[in-house]
Amino acid sequence: MDATDRELLVIRYYGCPIVGLYNHERPHQALDMKYPAELYRPSPRPYHGLDELHYPFHDRTITVTQCGRICFGRRKINLSTVLAGQNVGVKEVSDKIWLVSFMDYDLGFFDHETGRLSTAENPFAANVCPEWTLIDVAPRPGLEPGTCGLTVRPVTARKPAPDNDSSQNSR
Repeated sequence: MDATDRELLVIRYYGCPIVGLYNHERPHQALDMKYPAELYRPSPRPYHGLDELHYPFHDRTITVTQCGRICFGRRKINLSTVLAGQNVGVKEVSDKIWLVSFMDYDLGFFDHETGRLSTAENPFAANVCPEWTLIDVAPRPGLEPGTCGLTVRPVTARKPAPDNDSSQNSR
């Protein structure tokens, strides 16, 4: 097998010639000038994928098709090809409004008429407490780099400014 055949095999296996370059042809200083492929060892624990997902608190459990849809009656609702082959839970939350969930995450809602999925609230969004505000973000001496001396305090009701109109009117 010459270099061209090996390169084609790497492209076919990894899908990208750069992966082959960095793993098989270019030594790494951090690895004592060895190739990553020389040091790689597959995990002794086999990966069997996810267990069968069940949604006991949903009305239905539906498997996502290879093209990323769920078939709901005669409707086809587009989700994502990322979920192809996975089970999702579908629950009616209002009259003809359905919630679609994957594992513990709500993906979105669709109505029976349009069949379009509207996204649910992002489960990974930052939870910002509205009662707190940042008052000091300047670095403080003695703190390690990156901590930046962040200080927070509760927001309190602000007192209205004194009315100075009466003193101006008396002139």
